[in-house]
This record gives sequence, C-alpha cells and structure tokens, in this order.
Amino acid sequence: MRKHSLLTIFLLSILGTMTANAQPEYVDLGLPSGTLWATTNIGATSPEEYGDYFAWGETTTKSDYSWETYFDIDDGFSFKKYNNDGGLTELLPEDDAATANWGSEWQMPSDDQIDELYNNSYTTAEWTTQNGVNGYKITSKSNGKSIFLPAAGSRAGTSLYYAGSYGGCWSRSLGTSNSSNAYYLSFGSDDISRYYDYRHIGQSVRPVRVKKAEKEHEYVDLGLPSGTLWATCNMGANSPEEYGDYFAWGETEPKSDYNWETYFDIDDGFLFKKYYNDGGLTELLPEDDAATANWGSEWQMPSDDQIDELYNNSYTTAEWTTQNGVNGYKITSKSNGKSIFLPAAGFRAGTSLDDAGYNGYYWSRSLGTGNSSYAYGLGFHSHNIYGYGYYRLHGRSVRPVHTIDIEKQVYTEFDEATGTLTYYYDDKKASRTGVTEVYDPVNNPDAVRFTGYYKKVLKAVIDPSMKDAPLTSMYSMFFGGINNETFAFQALSKMTEIKGMENLNTADVTRMNWMFEACNALKTIDVNSFDISKVTEMDFMFGDCYELTTIYCSKDWSSTSASSDNMFGACRKLVGGNGTAFDSNVTDATYARPDGGTASPGYFTAGVVGDVNGDKVVNFTDAQSILTLMANENYESSADVNNDDAVNFTDYQSILTIMAQ
Repeated sequence: MRKHSLLTIFLLSILGTMTANAQPEYVDLGLPSGTLWATTNIGATSPEEYGDYFAWGETTTKSDYSWETYFDIDDGFSFKKYNNDGGLTELLPEDDAATANWGSEWQMPSDDQIDELYNNSYTTAEWTTQNGVNGYKITSKSNGKSIFLPAAGSRAGTSLYYAGSYGGCWSRSLGTSNSSNAYYLSFGSDDISRYYDYRHIGQSVRPVRVKKAEKEHEYVDLGLPSGTLWATCNMGANSPEEYGDYFAWGETEPKSDYNWETYFDIDDGFLFKKYYNDGGLTELLPEDDAATANWGSEWQMPSDDQIDELYNNSYTTAEWTTQNGVNGYKITSKSNGKSIFLPAAGFRAGTSLDDAGYNGYYWSRSLGTGNSSYAYGLGFHSHNIYGYGYYRLHGRSVRPVHTIDIEKQVYTEFDEATGTLTYYYDDKKASRTGVTEVYDPVNNPDAVRFTGYYKKVLKAVIDPSMKDAPLTSMYSMFFGGINNETFAFQALSKMTEIKGMENLNTADVTRMNWMFEACNALKTIDVNSFDISKVTEMDFMFGDCYELTTIYCSKDWSSTSASSDNMFGACRKLVGGNGTAFDSNVTDATYARPDGGTASPGYFTAGVVGDVNGDKVVNFTDAQSILTLMANENYESSADVNNDDAVNFTDYQSILTIMAQ
C-alpha cells in the first residue's frame, strides 16, 4: 500500500478544504434589474458541464423523477404546499435548490429574470458549441459579457432525454394556471423561450445572486418636504414590479409560517416583550428594522409620518395602474414629476399568500398608537390608498427609505413666481420647494432640461455655493436641449439677465460649447472671471444669441487651441468695446478678445478695472468687497486689481486710487 508523508496529507487536506469552500462565480450582464447570473449549473464545475438535475421544489438529486417520488403531492394527486388554489406560488428558501445547495446569497431565478435574460433588447442568444458542448451563449448588449447554458437535457423516470440537443433551467415561479407545471427556460437549436413543464421532471438549475454585488440600492427624490428618499424596489426584489420578500413587523428575515406562535416579540402568556404601548418601545430599533438589517445603516423602514407624506395629495398623485403586467400604485411627485411603483404584493398569513395582485400592504417602523398587536403601515387597493394599523404577525412588504445625507450636487431650482432659475452646489436639493433638476453634463450630457418651464425663465442666478462646485464641463449650461417627444428647442429665450457669473468655478472646465446657445433675450454677458486655460471646446458658446450686444471680458481668448466653430454664430447685434461690429464671416474665436479697434478688432468689451461687484462702476462698495475677501482669505479675479494672483491691501489701495481719478 502506498504511504503518504505528513506533508502530503496536510497539503491534500488544505486542497480539499479550498475546493469545498470555493465560492460559485457570477457574471454581471448589465441587465436593467441588476441580476447577477451564476457561471455554472448547480453540480457543475465548469460552464459546459451539465451538473445536477432537480425536480421543481426539491433540493437533492434522485434516481427516479416521477410523480410517485415527488415531494409536494399527496395520494389523491393534490398539491400540498405549492398550488394556484390558495397555496404558495414561489419557492421558499428551504425548497429552493440554489439556496439549499449554495447558501442564502443564491436562489433560483424568477420568471421575470428568465424573461429578461433572453430579451433581445438586452442580450443576444446564440446556439453554439463551446469546448465540444452544445448550448446557448447569452451575451450582454451593454458590456459584452456572457454566460453559457449547456443543452443538458432533462430527466424523466430513470432516464436522461435530449442531452446535447435541448436544455432547460427551472425558475422559482409556479405556472399561472395548471399547478402541475412550473416555469422554466427552455431552449433548443432553433429557439429559446420561457415555458412550463411538469414539476416532477428533473431540470438543470442555473442560480442567480440574491443581492446585487457592487451595486447600491437605488432611490428616488420625490421632492417631498421632509426630503425623504424612497427606494425604487421592495426588499428582496430586483425591479419595481417584483413583489420581493415578506416580513413580520420587527423581524428581519422571511419565513414559511407567519403566526403568533412563530413571532419573535411575544411570550407564552401572549404578552409583548419589547415593543408595546404601555412603557415599551414604540419604534423599531436598527437591529429589528428589516431594511437596516438587510441593506445596511443607510436604510430604514419608513416612519408613520413618512408614509402619510408619501400619499398626501398636496405633494403627490397616487394612481392604481398596471406596470409591466403587475398591478399596484404609481406615486408621482407634484413638484418634479418623478415616481415610484408599489406592487400589490398581498400579504402572508400562516403559510398562505393572500390578496396578491389586488391589495398592497407596506410596513412602517412605527407601532400602532392603540392596540399593541398592531403596527402602522400603508395599505391600498384599486379604489383607495391609506395608512392603517395591521397585525404585526403577518408578512408584509417593506419599501425602505434612505437615511444618510446626500452628497453635494450641482442642480437648478426654478421659482415660477419670480421666473428665476438658480444654480446651486449643495446637499439641499430635496428640501427646495421649486422645480429642481440635476445639472451633470459629464455623466448625462444629453439630458433634456427645463421641460414645461423653459419659456418662463426670466433670470438666472449663480448661487455663491457654485464657487466650490468641481465643474469640468459647462456644456449647454443655459440650454435645455431638444425634446425628443415634442421636438421643442428648449432654449431660455426669455431670460434677460444672469447674475453671479463670478461664482462659477472654471479652473478645471474643458467644455464650454453650447453654453449660452439661443439665449435670445440676453443683451449682456459677463465672462470676465472665466479661466479657459483647460478648455478644449467652445463651439456655439454664444451661438444664436440674437439680442446680445456686449460680452464683458478683459482677457484675450483669440489664441485658444479649443475648437470654436460658430462660437459667435448669428450674434448679429454684438459690438466690441471700441465699436467693432459683428461680422458673419468671423464667428470663431478669432475676435474673442477685448476690442482694439481697427488695429485689433474684437467682440469683447474690457471689464472695468476695480469693478469687484460687477455693476460697471468703481466705488466704495468695491473697496468694501476687497476687505471682505481679505478677511475670509478668498480670491476673485475681479478683485485682483494689480494682477498679482492675490487679493490684498495693495488692491484695496488701487481701488481708492481709481476712485480718486
């Protein structure tokens, strides 16, 4: 008999442990739901390997796949647990082959996830041969990544059929009509589709990741007075329409049986131990908050006030609708038009799912104010939406809200009463009462902005907070783009004034093209404070500003290397500071300089030296502004009178000298 050294045995044991603990791999196909698909079937060690076969709802393999050996059927051929007549219609974790074999981070796909996988809007599906194995290669249209599904056939009775020419992968969803069937992904050489098959048949299982990896849960700013940010999906769901998981109030995991006997916060004498109205807690602690426990400290279940605010018709409209085949309520902001969808997911009582498709029930984190058996929640059906108290033992949906401060962002707020459009850089967007829109020309350069009010803007204001904005692009800053639905040219054609241009931080800006495009009513623009040292694009910067007569700028931009086609296109009333009139043959940066008359024509009018506050005169107010800048150790180019790249007492003295002249 061969003998092994202790070192060999040790190394073999480590290798065995590493193999046993190897984590299944997944691929992000860039799907809208964020679903992450495993790279292999359960029981396989490579994408091409067939792996194991499972009857639907069973978690181990067997030798005979027949109704006689199936777990969920009685002697009268009635289904005990999963059926369309009041039973469950989606596998619980204990009956999910992926969860049972690979752990709680995995599950079998839903029917929606299967549909999404082969949807030709998101992927291409190709019958191919990979390492000698027939199957389908599913490739993402957004990022080019792919998975391979081998044509593993299926098992019926004790036989394997169609291996090499057919493949099938179970979903976790029961068929919608005959309870004998469950949905699965079916494919052969000429077709791939979702279909249904008898549940006792042995099919492959290709798991999906339960939680999104390296993706943050998304939220929507509905412009509510409280600033509350609502998640776009229920807990346990990958899309707004998916029902997701169900939780008893104060419990952080789904379960198979929702009753008082299994409820965490009750003793043998039917007394509540932790949460009650007679001296106990009345709002869930983080450890008992399903949102916090599952999604992290940035999330929590909503309060009763946040739920009441959500459907308050002063702030939102609530509409019963059908979205992607799912009934529910669409809640739409009255201030910014954004919305969330709440599916009518029903609720779980005992082992049953009730009212799905007809009613929705969503927990708050607040106990009811009367009977401690109840907790507050949101309820709705096709005719009404309301806040109400519900028995804590039942499993209901959870739609989390975001808890942390939002990062600063550049955005606009439109005040219709004054016709003022203000640009801000701060974290207060959610609390603004006007119409707000993010301005992000780097990540979303084609965004269509100012819809519904572009003709109402009379004045723009650059708030002082914009001095700290890390802008690298000012593309189309005052131009809303072209609406693809109405084909409207959403220009700020009625805007006559822009205040606070000196508050724009242009030090790192590379794009200024289309910045003032079609601001037809503007007569003057002050860009004296602009730094164009890094700018590469200035095309159409002042294009189609028909009424523009004066551009204030003391700097020479004519030697810029930036592209500048039609920089001054159609600025037919533009006149330089020394009388140089607009020339339709010179619309690029050639005349982008202070006007030097016939010897050095330019379209710019030099700024008034010492005019710190931009009112075109030099007076004691400018001197006071310099002292304020000095006290706060701030710098503004207009206050740097002697051009030494600093604001100091010398500049203050220069102002006094100019005033004395």
